Amino acid sequence: MTNTNLVHFLLRSACRSALCLICSLYVLLLGGNVASGQATQELVMQFRATPKLDGNLVRFGDVLEIRGNEEESKRIADLPLVPTPQPGTELRIKKEDILQQLTTRGYDLGRFRWIGGVESLLKPSAPEVSNGFRNTATMLPAYVTDRSVVQAERNLKDVISRYIALQEPNLSGAKMQFDIPKEHLHLLFQRRNIKRIGGGQAPWTGEQSFILQVQDKNDVLEIPIRSLITPPETYVVAVQPLRRGDIVEATDLKFQVIPDSTFTNQESQYFTDFKDIIGKQLRRSISSGQAIRAEDVGEPIVVEKNQLVQIKVIIGGIEVETAGRALTEGAVGDLVQVETINLKERKKLTAQVMNTNTVQVIASAVNATRR
Repeated sequence: MTNTNLVHFLLRSACRSALCLICSLYVLLLGGNVASGQATQELVMQFRATPKLDGNLVRFGDVLEIRGNEEESKRIADLPLVPTPQPGTELRIKKEDILQQLTTRGYDLGRFRWIGGVESLLKPSAPEVSNGFRNTATMLPAYVTDRSVVQAERNLKDVISRYIALQEPNLSGAKMQFDIPKEHLHLLFQRRNIKRIGGGQAPWTGEQSFILQVQDKNDVLEIPIRSLITPPETYVVAVQPLRRGDIVEATDLKFQVIPDSTFTNQESQYFTDFKDIIGKQLRRSISSGQAIRAEDVGEPIVVEKNQLVQIKVIIGGIEVETAGRALTEGAVGDLVQVETINLKERKKLTAQVMNTNTVQVIASAVNATRR
C-alpha cells in the first residue's frame, strides 16, 4: 500500500469513527430528552361532578379527577385536603385552594393543567340511622374532653400565630377559631407532636386552611386544619407621656394592638377611634403606650377650684345673681360646689357650670361630684 492509499484509508476510518460517535451522542441525547419529558409529564386536573364524602377526611382524589403519570396521580389523590364538613353544613373548595395546597407541598404548578369548573361544593348528607344505631363515622372518640379540646386549640393558636407572624407581623394578637378533626385531638394535645406547618394565604385573615405534619408514634401524619382568623382589635394609646389637665390632640395618639391580658378591669371602656377622644381633657396622667380609658378623660375644665364665679339663681321666674367662689372644679354641664361671698352669711350651694365664669343653682341639686 502506497503512502497515499494509507492516508486515504486512515481518513476514511477516522470519518466512520466520528460518525459513529455523533450517532451515539444523538441517541443518548434523544433518550435523555424522552426520559426528561416523561419525568415532567403534564398532569390534568378537574373537579369531580360529585365529590366523594365517605369518611372524616376529604382527600384530593375525593374532589378531583387527576390524569397523567399514573403513579404520581395516585400519590396526589391520596393527599389530605380538608376535614369532612359536618352534616347539614356546606363547604366550597375553589381551584385556588387546591393550587395553594399543592404549592405548600412543593409541587411546580407549571406541570398542572386545569380544565372545567373552578369550584366544588361539599355537602355531606345526614347520617343514616339503622336499627336504632348512629352512623359511626359521625361519632367522636371516647377520649375527647373539654380539656383536650382547649389544650389542642391553645397549641394550634401558638403554632399558627408564630407561622403567620413570619408572613404578616401586624397580625400579632389575631383571634382564631379552629375546626379540629376529632380523631386527631389526642395528637394535637401534645405541643411537641407538631413538627411542621404550611398553607394559608394572604391576607392571612378570614377562612384559612393549614397543613400540619404531626408525629404519631413512628409515622408523620399530614393533618388539615381549617381556621377562622379575625384581625386583632387596635386601641388608642398615648404616643408619649401625657400629664393630667392636658387637652388631647391627634398628634398625641396612635393605634396599637393591646394583649387581652392587659385588660385587667373588664368594666373599663377603651377607645378605638381618635374622634372619641380628641379635644377631651385628661383627668389623670398617661404613660407612653398606655391605652386610654373613658374614665381617664372628660370635657375641658372651665371652672377651677377657688375661682370667682357669678352665681345665677332662678326661683319662680325671678332671676337673682350674686358673686361667689367655686369650691370644686368642673366642665360645662358638671355640678360643682360654690359659696356666696357678698351675702352677710355665706352659703354653700350646688350649681351647674354654664360657662367659664357662670354657674346656675339647681333647686333639686344634690352634692356636687368632686374632681
